[in-house]
Amino acid sequence: MQTASIPRRKPALDSQFPFFSLIEEPTPVDALVRLGKTLGHSSLFVKREDQTHSLYGGNKVRNLEFIFGDALQRGAKEVITVAPFGSNFSAALAAQAQRAGLKVKFSNFITQRNAQIDQHYRFTEAQGVSSRNFDGMVLGSSRAIVDAFTQVGMGQVRGQKPYFILPGGSSVLGAMGHANALLEAHDQFEMSGQSFPDFIIVGAGTCGTHAGLLAGVRLLGLRTRVIGIRCAEPIVCNRYRVASLASKVLGALGARTNITAREVDLVDLPANRYAVPSPFSFEAMEIFNENEKLLLDTTYTSKVGNYLIKNLAEQYRGRKVLYWHTFSPAAMTGTYIKEKLTA
Repeated sequence: MQTASIPRRKPALDSQFPFFSLIEEPTPVDALVRLGKTLGHSSLFVKREDQTHSLYGGNKVRNLEFIFGDALQRGAKEVITVAPFGSNFSAALAAQAQRAGLKVKFSNFITQRNAQIDQHYRFTEAQGVSSRNFDGMVLGSSRAIVDAFTQVGMGQVRGQKPYFILPGGSSVLGAMGHANALLEAHDQFEMSGQSFPDFIIVGAGTCGTHAGLLAGVRLLGLRTRVIGIRCAEPIVCNRYRVASLASKVLGALGARTNITAREVDLVDLPANRYAVPSPFSFEAMEIFNENEKLLLDTTYTSKVGNYLIKNLAEQYRGRKVLYWHTFSPAAMTGTYIKEKLTA
């Protein structure tokens, strides 16, 4: 099993932040030569976070390594969270919790339904979790939050030591997993004798991945800019949240520096609502699949792909770019790339 880069670099943190290894090997960094040529760019790379685990991978597995370590140290037997119906995080948590011997309880709120979301929900349920579903963004999410905390309280009364996980796993510990991944990527470029990229481009939803990468860049003193592509509503995904979470990660790691909202790069695109495909989602999915066999999703990565298609050649000309690929297709079946989605 893989060891964490953060405790290896800062041994004093090993006991402070227990780590439960879920990722056997560092995820690859590959040059996207064919896609780069198609998009008119000569220095495009990808961090293959889709390969964090074969059962169900994606970026959310990174969130769980420090979270599970903390939960197990506290004697938890079950974890409880609030999640959008059929989310990537739900699938990752359901699949990986079994490896840690943890039971999972979901309080889901339903805001969107499409083929991808429904398949993720079926995959999640197949892992033997407990779920309660509530309709609506506002009312549904409010009821889901109340339900989750009610379950936490009941579990405490029964002495079960339930552990609450913030939505998307985007807590300090969750974001720390992505700072850890940034250090891993830096080691990979260094070992290959290459300079680290000028830009990292990643989808942003509950902000944990974006914040963790930004904290990792600051921790290493790099000049790399982390460009987040907003894939959720501003109330959830905004510069202040990214800056706050990244600063808390840095503080937890003993770094005497903060990140301000003004330093956060967050790009808006058309149709940036959570789980709503952009007008060009399917075009991006086809281009990435045809050129590199990279499967994108409609919630996050197709929006990042659309941004790269439109901006890579001109805006990033002559600069090294690392696309941070977060989607795990493991839960999907059939030719979903061509499948028409319904709202």
